[in-house]
Amino acid sequence: MERIGSLGDGGKWICGTSQYSKVESCPLIVYSFGVGTDSSFEAELINMTNAQVYAFDYSVERIGPQIAEKDSSRVQFMKIGLGDQDALVDGQRFLTLQSIISAFGHQYIDILKMDIEGAEFKALDAFMETYKGKDLPVGQILIEIHLWAAPQNVRDLVKWWKKLEAFGLRPVWQESNSLGVILGPRYPCCFEVSHNP
Repeated sequence: MERIGSLGDGGKWICGTSQYSKVESCPLIVYSFGVGTDSSFEAELINMTNAQVYAFDYSVERIGPQIAEKDSSRVQFMKIGLGDQDALVDGQRFLTLQSIISAFGHQYIDILKMDIEGAEFKALDAFMETYKGKDLPVGQILIEIHLWAAPQNVRDLVKWWKKLEAFGLRPVWQESNSLGVILGPRYPCCFEVSHNP
């Protein structure tokens, strides 16, 4: 396990960076949802591997300044949000993960990163429903879980978690995100989880 990106809210833990850095034959496909203004994770991953990054965020106009000009051809940014259905909400465009995968014609996503302020539950539910009875076309999922947006009770949260496990995904790393304590509601409300098959 290796932490990629800045300390604090921008970095994520991934598994297998030494293996990813050896792959030269085809680009590592990375989908990054909720990039905000900190693209240190994406920038460092590009420097370490041959990654092609697809970054998405409806709340900003462009990817963060951490992406060097020389690497800009390896990043495609779209001003859209990830949702549980394709929709226009308050003038912002939201697409399902399946719609995005289909639009790009990808068969497999090596790394799926999400920091989408609570929308992770419904967005991943819709994605898992699409692949019910099949393998998810994802190598690892890095999620910032927002407890304030979690299902209504612990039982529903456990059910959602078990859906991830039914696809063979297991949590391999967890990190508390104390930013909510400092800047947000003043109690621990977020944590980072890395899931691998």
